[in-house]
Amino acid sequence: MAFLIPRKRFGSAGEPPAAAADQREGMAAGFDFSTPYKRITLEDARNALDDVLALVTNPEVKARLDQVKERGGQDPKNVVFTVMPILVEVFSKVIELYEFPPGQSGTIQFMLAVREHSREISIRRRVSKIADCFVAANMMHMAEAMLGGIGSATHQG
Repeated sequence: MAFLIPRKRFGSAGEPPAAAADQREGMAAGFDFSTPYKRITLEDARNALDDVLALVTNPEVKARLDQVKERGGQDPKNVVFTVMPILVEVFSKVIELYEFPPGQSGTIQFMLAVREHSREISIRRRVSKIADCFVAANMMHMAEAMLGGIGSATHQG
């Protein structure tokens, strides 16, 4: 799965369309990334993370992830380019069920919504278990950052 970056289209005179100018003004006003587009209940957050965990522990997906983890190695750049697309692909299958848009932006929105429940040890444990599936232990800090900075919980159970 490749990342698709939207490109702004410019008019014949090289000027951005009015919509793009309006979008830039909104961006200039600032966007609070700590506030998700959509909220999710604690129960739904637990269920969704359980669904993601079920997907990443599926033997076929796990084999893919193990191969990518090995290829990503110790280099953070490689981890981002090899792990992130699979992370987004897996999360997209689940988050659509909870009315988040599929893809990278939906995954970010979902993790921001889950982050509201990050004081719950059960949420942190689930996120840590998911992160374990995506990266080697020495890169856990990076996985937790990709997952909204939620992990950091010991998950013995």
